[in-house]
Amino acid sequence: MVRALDILRNSWRLYRANGPLIVGYAAWLLLTAAAFVLTSFVQHEGARQLLLLAVQIVDVMLWMWVGIMVTLITIDANAGKQPGSARLPNDAWTLIVPFAWATVLQGLVVLGGLLLFLVPGCIFMVWFAFAQQAVVIDKKRGLDALTQSRALCRGRFFAVTWYLFVGPFLVMLVYLLVLAMVFAAVAALTGTHIDVLFGDQPPLWMDITASVGEIFLMPLIYVYWTLTYLELKK
Repeated sequence: MVRALDILRNSWRLYRANGPLIVGYAAWLLLTAAAFVLTSFVQHEGARQLLLLAVQIVDVMLWMWVGIMVTLITIDANAGKQPGSARLPNDAWTLIVPFAWATVLQGLVVLGGLLLFLVPGCIFMVWFAFAQQAVVIDKKRGLDALTQSRALCRGRFFAVTWYLFVGPFLVMLVYLLVLAMVFAAVAALTGTHIDVLFGDQPPLWMDITASVGEIFLMPLIYVYWTLTYLELKK
């Protein structure tokens, strides 16, 4: 198996090479991000809660759709093929239900393990981490997706744990460092005290900046997990 850092480098190369396509689809998440902000200005409590629930449902569906899209793009690009942008959206929507069902099963199993004891929950988290990739890549459904993910971990639990978390950890570390520098620079330019930025009620622009950054960061992590899944299958 190749090193996790090599997979991360390949993920970054693939992300850059297909950046316009990936970012174009991820940009749809800006709609729900904006909707969350606008919802906060609704005065009526009941209406605000209903709108918030509706936006959350749409946001979850969009996140799943983008995750599936990025996985499909990664599969094509990794195979040396030009991602077919015309067919991808429809293909992704057909996978929403099995993707969501695998996610629900994954969450229930992990939650059950955590309620029993911390260790089983952590083990299940690693075993079934690639259930979504099994749905998209190998067309597995329901418990079969969890079984496929578990099979990839057999005999190499700690190696899979390392692969699973080290890439996203490094990506998030770099992202948070860059975000902190941006916030510090803006604070210096505007004369805003640092306590205000990191207080209980930070400025709205901070939340918006962080949300936009996360929207375009998560596809890179999806690429990494997809390439990791493909590597584990070898």
